[in-house]
Amino acid sequence: MRRVNRNLPAERRFKVIAVGSPTYWSEITTPEDLEQFHKSLASYDHHMYTTILNELDQFRAKKKGVFLTNTRHAYKGIRRKDGQYYWNTATFFEQRHPGKVFSIRLHNVTLSIQAVKSAAAGSAKSAQGMENIEYKFVRMAHGLWDSAFRAEGDRPVAFPIKGNAFGDEPYIGNHQLDALPGQKMQDAYDAVIFLAPLEKLRQTAFVDFIYTPEFKQELKRRYRIMFTEAQLAQRFKENNVRDLDELLGKTLAARPEAPLPQAQAAGPIDEWKTR
Repeated sequence: MRRVNRNLPAERRFKVIAVGSPTYWSEITTPEDLEQFHKSLASYDHHMYTTILNELDQFRAKKKGVFLTNTRHAYKGIRRKDGQYYWNTATFFEQRHPGKVFSIRLHNVTLSIQAVKSAAAGSAKSAQGMENIEYKFVRMAHGLWDSAFRAEGDRPVAFPIKGNAFGDEPYIGNHQLDALPGQKMQDAYDAVIFLAPLEKLRQTAFVDFIYTPEFKQELKRRYRIMFTEAQLAQRFKENNVRDLDELLGKTLAARPEAPLPQAQAAGPIDEWKTR
């Protein structure tokens, strides 16, 4: 984006706008404050919807935008077992401004939720609630999508999925434990973009120079709010460290780019042949 904008006049440059609500950590001083913040996230998708809508001037300015997000905010029409929608950001747009939004999935591994579970001893409550579910990352259609791309030479491609084998694939994702049976991927997305095989996807490098000594002290404060003493002790044990300083030193250490770990555990590309 920076390279493109450098060659454009100011009036034609792309804007990069953060639409997620910030976390005011300066106001969070107790575990009770953190719990109250987590409750506020119930309206998170509506906040992003209204922020995007206002940036687009309610569509009156003839502006277009790309909302880059993870899957759980991008579903257009996934319903609960009671028939009501999960009100994801894309769902608000689809229901209130039909024809104005298109949800496009970048092909990747897919989150598959297996069951609800009790959080492990060292877990803190997260915004996503991942500590309370059993999940794994899998290939779409047991590798059949990947096999189709491979058969076409793994060329980058984008295509709509409504009314074809891709769109007809059963829905799988964040809401699947409580989703209305019979829903399909075309209920969640309009299209798919394939860029490269899962085996070629990379987890970005991790830098350490952005963490100043002052911010590391702030992180230590946050850890003591997020975790009980027993939970911290469990994390120290799991990471073979003695205290928060060593834990942060290990967690925030620079790491090179690496193959996507989830892709390595997603199963064989031809698993569909035995299903």
